[in-house]
Amino acid sequence: MNILAVTCYTGGEELCHMTDHCLRALRDCVPKGVEMLISVTAQGAEVSTLTEMAADYIYLAPKNVGFAYGMNRAIQMAVQCESEAPDWVLCFNNDLLFPNRGWLRKLIDIADHPTEQIIVPMTDSAAIRIAPGPRSKPSFKAQESSAYCWLIPFAWCQWLKETHGFWLFDEAFAPAYGEDNWTAFLLSKHFGTNIFRIVPRSFIKHLRARTSRIVKHDRKASNRVLVDKLRGELKDPHLRPDLRRWAERYIHILKSRT
Repeated sequence: MNILAVTCYTGGEELCHMTDHCLRALRDCVPKGVEMLISVTAQGAEVSTLTEMAADYIYLAPKNVGFAYGMNRAIQMAVQCESEAPDWVLCFNNDLLFPNRGWLRKLIDIADHPTEQIIVPMTDSAAIRIAPGPRSKPSFKAQESSAYCWLIPFAWCQWLKETHGFWLFDEAFAPAYGEDNWTAFLLSKHFGTNIFRIVPRSFIKHLRARTSRIVKHDRKASNRVLVDKLRGELKDPHLRPDLRRWAERYIHILKSRT
């Protein structure tokens, strides 16, 4: 099995070290028989801080251009450089700890069997959400944790690229926030309701470093982008009723935040 692991970060030396620590810990979790390639986008970082980073590919963006851009660039860079496409893409935040080294093996055991799902490890309860959007009872059956760590079929990334123009996250959400909810909506609409599978015994820890406090971003603007996109979806008379209910409820929640 070939896995392309992608992440991105913004900031200086401290965040670079945190990212490098995460990458090295990830490499220690790769089981035998699995080939993993790591691709990273560094945004607004100094070149001198990148020399020792444990990545196969590093793209240096001059400024913070967002989580979506960073992840898409990391995928694109690896796809252009490698002759063989990966089987899976592991997208993850740069502030993860792996106290249980066997977590990735548990995800891969599921991925080794035919599956049409995004496979997600369990994390602390504060980082787990059910349904792509608000923390409330889902109106459709797609279980989702925010995109701190997704093992997603590369074929789904290809579908997003061919159909919507981005590998994984829509870059209209600049510089950050809301991209994972929109991706979950699009994939749920196309591939069905149960697109996420959370694996309870694959626990990892999300530090929630909150780099958004360090890097300036406009969450209200991103909320407005998602509202506009969901309103566009509601104009489709053939939209599934469960997705319609979720979109209507989420629009109401987002409008209260803008």
